[in-house]
Amino acid sequence: MFKLFVLFLKEAELVAGEVVAIDGAKVRASNSKKNNYSQKKIERHLSVYRRKDERVSGNLEANDKQEETEKINQIQEKIERLES
Repeated sequence: MFKLFVLFLKEAELVAGEVVAIDGAKVRASNSKKNNYSQKKIERHLSVYRRKDERVSGNLEANDKQEETEKINQIQEKIERLES
């Protein structure tokens, strides 16, 4: 059937007949509001992710400072014990 269709197109001079390719993939369309991304929606998502990143980074820095303070206190206690 495909060959007959190609011959028909060639006779009608709609194609040159040199290379013909047909993609047989079937893709189900899904353009719901959830799956549709406009520039405004992308920017909103990026701002949310940036705020989360800043919050997590701030928490990590605070934890690092707390750990450093605890380690310094532990070292100072050991030094005081050794000096007494």
